[in-house]
Amino acid sequence: MTETMINLRFKKYLFKRAKATTNGALAHTPKEWIGKRVLVIPVPMTVTDRLIETTKDENDTYDVTFKNTPILYKEVKSSTTTGRIYIPNEYIGYDVLIIEEPPQNE
Repeated sequence: MTETMINLRFKKYLFKRAKATTNGALAHTPKEWIGKRVLVIPVPMTVTDRLIETTKDENDTYDVTFKNTPILYKEVKSSTTTGRIYIPNEYIGYDVLIIEEPPQNE
């Protein structure tokens, strides 16, 4: 049997539920994230924000590992009071982990 795992290490994250819109799914971010490129990762039901918090180390870095899942590369768009990330509609209702995209040269 083959099994793939994702190991993520990051400093800042958002944990959001993808909400339904007329054109698909949507996750909100703080305004400071507008214009940033992010990774949107639909997480398994076993991954929660509390679980992520338990992985924080002394350098304020999170280290999370879970079974393979799609990773969507998105740009945070502007809204009236928040940022918005548009996600394909098959992810409506999923919890998503949102982290900043790492620099391309690393």
